[in-house]
Formats: sequence, C-alpha cells, structure tokens
Amino acid sequence: SKSALDSCLAGVEKCDYFLGVILPRYGSGIPEAGANSITHEELIKAIELNKPRWFLAHEHVVFSKGLLKALGYDTHEKRAQLTLKSKVPIGDLRVIDMYDLAIKHDIKSIKDRTGNWVQEFAESEEANLFVASQFRHVSEAINFIEQNIKPQEGGL
Repeated sequence: SKSALDSCLAGVEKCDYFLGVILPRYGSGIPEAGANSITHEELIKAIELNKPRWFLAHEHVVFSKGLLKALGYDTHEKRAQLTLKSKVPIGDLRVIDMYDLAIKHDIKSIKDRTGNWVQEFAESEEANLFVASQFRHVSEAINFIEQNIKPQEGGL
C-alpha cells in the first residue's frame, strides 16, 4: 500500500546496516522534476539515521567529481549551473552530490571525517569482492561495529 519511495525509506529505517552503491546513472523513481531519486533519498536517510554503512562508488563518478572540481565546479551550487549534453560518463550531476554526502564532503577537515569510507570500483567483480570481503563473516563485521563504532558516528 506504500509508494516505492516510502517502502524504500521504511526499509532503510528498519535495516541494521546499509550498503549503498553510487553508479554513473542516477537511478529511477524520481517522483517529480527536480526531486531526488529514491536511491538518493535512501542514502540521505541512512546518513540521517547514522546507520553503520558501507558505500561503493563507480570510478566514473569519482573521476567526474575530480574533473569538475579541477574546473572550478566543486559544489552542488556550482554544478547546478551546468547542463549535461550527454549521459556519458555520468547520467546526472547529482550522482556527485550523492558521493559528496557519502564521503562527508561538507566536513572540510579530512581528519574530522569519520564513518565516510567509500570504496571505488570499476568492474562489478571488484564490487563483488569488496562486498564478499566485508560480509563473508557477518558475525565478525557485527562484532567490529559494536566494538569500534560509536552510535553518533555511523558509517564505516
């Protein structure tokens, strides 16, 4: 009886641990023009709730962020001035906003960023290896979180 957005956000609220994947395409489920995609809203919710979280980011997103930063478009507001003429290498500049959220870009001092690990990947096999290595022994991952992550920090 819920919308896709409401169902996905409820899933984030109920989950114990969050694995986010930031791909070059922005995703579907954008309820109205200018609104965030469902995936973007899930990421925001996981961060707001300080869920222990892991993120994977496709290398095209990371590369595009670096290139735009070098060109002087290092913030959402500056990137909003741009219009993509092609969906290559990324489909929507908001994927960079998602990446910025995941790495806690808003905290200027890198030493003050905690719980902001984002693993870059190029091929799906690399993503699979990361997930398998992190979750192969779920009880060990849970143990690590309980012993090393303060609830207010969230993320890994």
